[in-house]
Amino acid sequence: MSALAAKGDLIEALRARIAARFPEATPPTSHPSAEPALPSGIAALDAVLAHGGLRAGEVLRFAGHAGALSLGSSWAREASRRGEPVLVIDARTATLPHAWIEPPEATAPIWVISPRDPAEAWPALDVGLRSGAFGLALLIDPCSAPRGAGPRLMKLLRQHHGRLLLLGEPRLPRARTLEVWSLDSRWDESPLGATPARRRLAAREGAGPVAEIWREDTLTDRLRPAPRVADRRAAQHSSKQHSSKQCPPREPHT
Repeated sequence: MSALAAKGDLIEALRARIAARFPEATPPTSHPSAEPALPSGIAALDAVLAHGGLRAGEVLRFAGHAGALSLGSSWAREASRRGEPVLVIDARTATLPHAWIEPPEATAPIWVISPRDPAEAWPALDVGLRSGAFGLALLIDPCSAPRGAGPRLMKLLRQHHGRLLLLGEPRLPRARTLEVWSLDSRWDESPLGATPARRRLAAREGAGPVAEIWREDTLTDRLRPAPRVADRRAAQHSSKQHSSKQCPPREPHT
């Protein structure tokens, strides 16, 4: 038996003795993995996910840009229905607000934070997880993770039985990966640009089976920019774009 395992057994034995001596002072605890998984709200996707969803203490990273935001929005709304408060951190303020409106049958809120500087998204996530107030967190288009952020965030997720969806390039240790890509899509024109009207997506976790998903809602996706006139405000605010050196532009998730 390793020294680490022996230490763990000693801690568990001590915890059991304290619980027996002071039953009212020690609240019952459960391991995050023993809790039921939070489904995505999309039956075809849940059918191919390990455990049928995302368990407490886990991170799921979306690999691919097409459809990732739509699936993340569905997960947030499903958590809201099930009484799990949701924290959405939009690092680049690039998502439409419609994606994060609670469904009519929601029993928990969806909070959205858009930091002034994209580099502040990771500290914002740290604070949110440390609060223990959210059952699900989404981090959208962040910069590269700071040194040591992965182990700390995983520890916070386990301690507070939280879950994290990561929509972006940065990787975290021990994170599950969901590959998402588009099979077919149709776009409708609008005064502000084009919006996806109907899309057939494919998703696969690891080397598992592929799920085909139809998405017909346009409110959970971003606008594809197609401005009719030049934005004259851009030149006025060009001097304020100080964060681009710290957090370079990335292709947004849709």
